[in-house]
Parts: sequence; structure tokens; C-alpha cells
Amino acid sequence: TSVQNDVVLDVVGANASPSRREQRKAKRRRRNTPVRSSSPALDNYDLDDVGSKALTSPLSTSLHSYPPKDLRPLLITPTNLKQLSSMPPVNPIPLLVASIGNPAPTYSNTLHSAGHTVLQNLKSLLFNPVFVKDRSLANGLVSEGDNGWTLWQSPSLMNVSGKAVGDAWKKWRATHGEGALVIVHDELERPLGKVTVRRQGGSARGHNGIKSIMSALPSTPFVRIGIGIGRPESREPADVAKYVLRKMTQQERDRIENCALEVLGALRNISDGP
Repeated sequence: TSVQNDVVLDVVGANASPSRREQRKAKRRRRNTPVRSSSPALDNYDLDDVGSKALTSPLSTSLHSYPPKDLRPLLITPTNLKQLSSMPPVNPIPLLVASIGNPAPTYSNTLHSAGHTVLQNLKSLLFNPVFVKDRSLANGLVSEGDNGWTLWQSPSLMNVSGKAVGDAWKKWRATHGEGALVIVHDELERPLGKVTVRRQGGSARGHNGIKSIMSALPSTPFVRIGIGIGRPESREPADVAKYVLRKMTQQERDRIENCALEVLGALRNISDGP
């Protein structure tokens, strides 16, 4: 048997010349041995368990890196499965995804700028380029990938967001045609990290940034994605202002950043259309 032959070879030593039959068997064994990835992240998983699970779903056709250059099958792992499940649709409705808050660096990582924090993480989930200032879009910070979604961070103070959003929306439509405007903003009273989507209509619910946008774009419907930031016990305006303008704790920031995946799902639904 092959096992006996292997034992004989081990006993005789490396100088023994295996027969042609044994050479063919050894070659087959090497060919059937799973190839280890060059990525340390993939090597954390047992590739013997997933090596035979080549990606065959329709999603594979929308992966820019598929098929791999070396034509090996793309392995399904917990890492790339999460990436696949969060991919934008193949033919999306163009979106201008605008976050409103207060400008950096003074107001970076404050609860009132939770929308900016979420958009920063959304950029990473989409593998978009870094945000850069774009004079053609009201001096906002822009990150645009190849999926038809433009991520835009307002450069203005929260309470006067309307002018910058309105200018950016009009310029964006001139180059992108029909599309949808999505506003990502903080939402007082909602539990920390709670994501709320409102397709259109309704009141501003006391949010001055939303009021400003409604005033600047009175006839433009837009989708609102609210990021819950909680609320202080006191209802005094001064205490509320102090609460929303303070820096987030690490725990709060983790909760806000983790909203990005849920926001991504909401954007997919919007981009897929009615």
C-alpha cells in the first residue's frame, strides 16, 4: 500500500530513488494540498475546511478583484463574507450622502458631529479614497468611489448647514443627473447608536441643521438617517448644548462608529429604489 511504501522510503532514507508510481502519487498529494494564503488574516482560519468552497454566487461578478489574477478560487472566510454582504448594488441610483455637524478640528469626535464620524467609517467600509476638500461642491470634504455614491461632509456649522448642502446638491446634480439626497445627522433623544431612517416629509423635530436644509431646499425631498446620541438628564438648553458639543468617550465613539454598517444597509435599500 501507499502507507507501507512511505514507511519503506522513510527507513531506506533520502538517497533511495522512489519508483515512477510513487513519484506520481507524491505529485498528486502535493497538487491536492491546500495552498496557504499570503495573508496572515486568512491563515487564522482552517483553509482545509473552506478550501473547496469557491465563491460561485452572482455577487462574485461585481468584485473588481474576481477572478484573481492567479485564477485560484476566492475562498469564503468570515472576513470577506462580511465584505460581500455589505457591497453596494451593481446598478445603484446615484446618491449624495451628506453628513452635517460642526467643522473639524475644533468639533471633531463630538456627539453633535456623529454624522461625520459615521461617514468616515462608511468610507472605510466602501474602500473609498480619503476625503479631500472639493471647491466645486461648496468646499465640502468629498470621497467618491466607483459605486455611484458620493460621500460629502458639510464644512459649515450645524445650525447653518442649509446653504452648503443646497449648493453642493445643485452642483452634484449638474454632473450626476437624477439621484437622491441623503442627510446623515445626530439625533437627540434617541438611544446612543440607534439608527433611524425617514424617507421624506415630517418635521425637523427641533433639529436646527435639518431646519436649515429644509429652508434652503423647500421643494427637494431628501432621506434622513439619524444617529442616536442619547440625551442628558437636564432639559436646560445650556446643559443640552454642553452635552452635544463635548468630546465622545471611547465607548460612545465605538457605538457611533459601529452604526456605519447599519447605515450602509439603509443606503443599499435607498439606492435599490422603490
